[in-house]
Formats: sequence, C-alpha cells, structure tokens
Amino acid sequence: VHACLRAELQALLDTVRAVRAVYDGPLVASATPIRPLPHDLPAQLVRAGADGIGLNCCSVADATAQLERWDLCLPLWLKLHPGPHDLPCHWLGGCCGTDPARLRALFAARNTDRDGQLGSAGPNTAN
Repeated sequence: VHACLRAELQALLDTVRAVRAVYDGPLVASATPIRPLPHDLPAQLVRAGADGIGLNCCSVADATAQLERWDLCLPLWLKLHPGPHDLPCHWLGGCCGTDPARLRALFAARNTDRDGQLGSAGPNTAN
C-alpha cells in the first residue's frame, strides 16, 4: 500500500496508522516536499508503522535537499519529475506525466553499469 499526501504531515501519519491498523503488508508513505519536511519524519513514520518513505512530484534538486536533511532509516521510494538522476533508492518511478518510455529510460539508467551493460535487476525496479 502506498499512502501519499501533499498537505499536512499529521494527516499522513494518521493515514499510516489507520492503514496499519487493518493491513499488515508492506506500507510506503510518501510526501511532496513543497516545503522542507521535518528531519525526523522517517523516525515518525517508523513509529506510525510505515515500512518505507517516499518523495514524489519533486525535482532532483528538491529530493537531494530533503535527503540531506534526513537520517534515513527506511527504504526509499522516489517518484521524481522527468530528468536524469542517480539518487539511491529502493523503488523508482515517475510522477505526473510519466509514460512507459520514461519508465523504460529510468529502468535502463538504474541498471546500466559503467561499461554501458544492462544490470541484473528485474523490471520491477522501475515501478
């Protein structure tokens, strides 16, 4: 389950708690960094029951700035605006306007080593 919110962080935490109360599977909570997110948000999400944290609908620069503020204790989900990036993450996708060609490009970029050879990760890397 992916819980995503663009507004109040308390609502995101409440949503994670509500989902966790009825669902024991994987749960990723993501936010759009329209303003700097609290440095302890990953820890708050762990306490609320999240298994992963995400940033969505933001630029590489915004994501990088936010990641520098966090002591990341959860797997990372990124859904960024189109454009190349090499940010470390566990899940990778695109935000509004992402099409299949963009997902294929993201997958290829994440799974190409320095010699230009396709890596070994499966197609779910670009989900």
